[in-house]
Amino acid sequence: MSIPDLLALRQRGQPQAAGKPQPRTVQLQANRTGLYHTLVEFDAGDEHAERAVREAVELLCSVDAALACRVVMKSVSADVLLNYSVRHGWTPGK
Repeated sequence: MSIPDLLALRQRGQPQAAGKPQPRTVQLQANRTGLYHTLVEFDAGDEHAERAVREAVELLCSVDAALACRVVMKSVSADVLLNYSVRHGWTPGK
């Protein structure tokens, strides 16, 4: 499932502010030692950025199986959209 699809699912049922577009900036975060750190921010609607991020994560995790990554919404709640680990691959966040 793509990041824009996951964002659409999360935003269903939430009140929309009139005339204000919903934020689409997401963050790629990585965890190797117990804490997640933001590596990069990108526009969730940019297909090229999403593809590049997914490929980069898979390559990095193939080198270091202890690395886990996630894509989160850039907001106060930082809802997790996707998780990645070598063991489970890409899985939707909870």
